[in-house]
Amino acid sequence: MRQRLGGSCTLLAAAALVAVLPLSCSSTTAAGRPDGSADGPNLCAHCGAQACCNGICTDTNTDTGNCGQCGNACLPGGAPDCVMGLCGCSGNTGQACAAGDTCCTNGCKNLLTDQFNCGECGKQCSGNQACSNGSCSCGATTCTGTQICCSNACVDKNTDNANCGFCGNTCQNGNTCQNGLCQGGNNNCGPGGTPCPAGQQCCPDLCCTTCLGGVCLDGGDAGT
Repeated sequence: MRQRLGGSCTLLAAAALVAVLPLSCSSTTAAGRPDGSADGPNLCAHCGAQACCNGICTDTNTDTGNCGQCGNACLPGGAPDCVMGLCGCSGNTGQACAAGDTCCTNGCKNLLTDQFNCGECGKQCSGNQACSNGSCSCGATTCTGTQICCSNACVDKNTDNANCGFCGNTCQNGNTCQNGLCQGGNNNCGPGGTPCPAGQQCCPDLCCTTCLGGVCLDGGDAGT
């Protein structure tokens, strides 16, 4: 009886082993081959000339996350390239960015200091603000809304009489800054005292839109 029981146990064990073996050796379908399949535990067995990176067939000549070798990721940004296993930047004619720069769609940029790519690619600082350590700022503050940065101070370009519309544009002859234009004052110019057209002011004796420090920058017309 013991012999039969022992034989029965041996047969059961052998049957269990046969039942388990196909699970580890048979072909299964999963990520691995270029066509999306795999050979059980032998992932990437059909990669050919491609590399096996984390169980996935990878072309290290072109893959920006595994450029040249598994795990070598190209610099982040808008348009990184991997060409013949070397990282480059499509916005920089395919050349690699210098240390500290990021590849953006318009080239390699320093996101810590670039006014047009401040903190991230494409983020432009408004109102003459500078990019400092990846943040737009005007001196020690940050301009908001209709404010612009003039001489390291935030001013409202719509109402500031000394910076009306843009930095340095001063309102003359009793004009005040209204919606970025100097208006409401004595705008009769020249010897004949001719009124200036709407949106212009007398600076100092020419009708003009842009009066910078008492000098008309847009040519202007003398009243006659």
